Amino acid sequence: MDISNGQKVLATRADLRRLGITVSNSTLLRWEARGRFPRRARLAGTSVTWFLPRD
Repeated sequence: MDISNGQKVLATRADLRRLGITVSNSTLLRWEARGRFPRRARLAGTSVTWFLPRD
């Protein structure tokens, strides 16, 4: 995942796991509600992704 070109990067649940974020969906929802994690973006049906923050 290269974000050096300034484009936004979407991360799937599998990408989050590869990054070491292995918490449950309930925990992710709580973090999102508290502003501790980026909000999810719904793609279609039950598919969701998250925008990775740029450094």
